[in-house]
Amino acid sequence: MSVLALSASPCGRYLAAGNNYGEIAVFSLSAALSAEAKEESKRPIGVFQAHPGPVYSLASSERLLLSAGDGEVKAWAWPELGKKGTNIGAGKAVGIVVATGVTTEIGKIRDEMAATEQDKTPLQQKLDEFGEQLSKVISMICVAVWLINIGHFNDPVHGGSWIRGAIYYFKIAVALGHKWVLEGHNGSEMGS
Repeated sequence: MSVLALSASPCGRYLAAGNNYGEIAVFSLSAALSAEAKEESKRPIGVFQAHPGPVYSLASSERLLLSAGDGEVKAWAWPELGKKGTNIGAGKAVGIVVATGVTTEIGKIRDEMAATEQDKTPLQQKLDEFGEQLSKVISMICVAVWLINIGHFNDPVHGGSWIRGAIYYFKIAVALGHKWVLEGHNGSEMGS
């Protein structure tokens, strides 16, 4: 990363540095230059994306920090620079809360990310296809179990009623299919 532009705040307590990635970092000069300055106080108190390309120039007026990128000039009020979704490491401030939670800009970004649909990986797609094929095979086996037992529908165990026998073997086929589907489902869940 290369710093291409610097500008001090009008009060002389802050320094803004623009880099070749389009970011502006704001440093606290009073914290960084104090006799007790630690490594932490030499880091920026905030960094934000100002331009899609490099920040070529920074200038400061009484109230504004001006930055120039590829064909554009942007301005920020010095007191507003802390509201750019940055982490403030030190200092004191008084502010007015204008939005909280999902109504903030960062909250809107979270909503957009949550609304995007997750694409399935090739492995997940193959597992879904396999699960569908396995369900069809299990269904055919259940139907075959029921059909194989048609000759036993009239057995005396079922009271000689063909319908009771059909229902009995239907329940067996459904229970068998249910067991197989649950075992297959639990096995596929282990990998996710």
